[in-house]
Amino acid sequence: MANNPWDQFERLHCFPKNCNCEPMRFGELILQPMAVITSIPYSLVGFLALFKLRGTQFKRLQFLAWIYIFQGIASAFLHSSFISFSRYMDFGAIFSILAWIICNIKFPKEPMNKFLFKWFILAIVPTYLISVFKERFALIFAVYFLITVLISWNHYKEHPQNKQTIDYLLTGIIFVIVGGLCFILDRSRLMCFEQWHFYGHSLWHILTSLAMYQVFQYFLFHEKRAEIS
Repeated sequence: MANNPWDQFERLHCFPKNCNCEPMRFGELILQPMAVITSIPYSLVGFLALFKLRGTQFKRLQFLAWIYIFQGIASAFLHSSFISFSRYMDFGAIFSILAWIICNIKFPKEPMNKFLFKWFILAIVPTYLISVFKERFALIFAVYFLITVLISWNHYKEHPQNKQTIDYLLTGIIFVIVGGLCFILDRSRLMCFEQWHFYGHSLWHILTSLAMYQVFQYFLFHEKRAEIS
């Protein structure tokens, strides 16, 4: 194995053969270029959200957009290096998004400083847990994701919806389900076409970035409605 700029750091336990199926470019600064390229849409969604928020005072949504931007950076860093710290960045960004959704729903009237404090606690706890239970990171994510879905479902039932918001949620759910299937097929080495540089994990990135945009659209609609009422 050729020397790699990241070799001086502790690696993820899956490295080098049990991570997602895109081949590692040993000796290069970027180990998985397609996974890095397809991490960019996360940040693009964040910048698009900021563009849509220009001229508004929706500070929570602006904060969510910056989390999206960080998600793209964190995912690209993980697939460039596969060092242990990169997982905390990547999952920390994911947990930050889920924590934002929970706090935005459960604490709608909180001032920004209290909102950020509660968001930080809800984001840092699961991130810390995956550093302690390194082999259980998928289970920790699954539990936290399920909690977020249940809280979101209550928000859906308790607030008036229209065809537009239902479309946001349905398409977001479809993107996550199809993306999750691609993720599983990639881990099972069933969606790995090296000759075409086509990998299931890359599709996971693209589809979940689209789902993130639908989440943003959903909450933007409700913010605008609350502003009018």
